Amino acid sequence: MVVVSASSDTVLASISRVLMQEGIALRRYEPESGLAESAFIDLARYPGFDPEIWDNTERFIKLRFYASPMDSTTLLVSEPLYNPYEVFTFESDYTRLRPVPPGHPGFDIATAFTRRIAAHAEGRAVTAP
Repeated sequence: MVVVSASSDTVLASISRVLMQEGIALRRYEPESGLAESAFIDLARYPGFDPEIWDNTERFIKLRFYASPMDSTTLLVSEPLYNPYEVFTFESDYTRLRPVPPGHPGFDIATAFTRRIAAHAEGRAVTAP
């Protein structure tokens, strides 16, 4: 969670742009409710994911972002989600998505993306996760 010195519209546009730069598609984009959600991401492409520790169902996550306007700023919240009931599918039933378990590398990935999105929205330099 981070407070961004930009409007929620700017933050939502930055979510889309930063994910696109990383080659990650948006699956859900609802500007009226301040919600954006990525397609499933294969964590094997990021350092820190050890397939010996994490189950195959935990290898693929979605990042859900909420951009809530607050006066002249926006509260940006990210939530890494996975489907614990089945191995990766392109489209999972939203009711089956759950927050990743404690210690999961998805938290670090979500934090890195949140920082990049905030920097992009504020016009600062953006670095890769």
